[in-house]
Amino acid sequence: RKHPYIRYSKHSSRATKLADALSNYISTEDELVAKYSKDDETCTLLIIDRRDDPITPLLNQWTYQSMIHEVIGINNHRV
Repeated sequence: RKHPYIRYSKHSSRATKLADALSNYISTEDELVAKYSKDDETCTLLIIDRRDDPITPLLNQWTYQSMIHEVIGINNHRV
């Protein structure tokens, strides 16, 4: 079984720490990798630091009610 490729920005210390921790965890948990991976495929795990993309959080709703309305929908004040 192949382990995922972990890609991250080398300029981000937080992304580097997370990538190292995940790499170590995946290396020790072979059963986890075997359970969720296919024989001939290798996936890519992309780690993005929010400091590199400050606009995306502003594009989402800020309150629970508005998030529920966006994702599930509210009709006559009922979910």
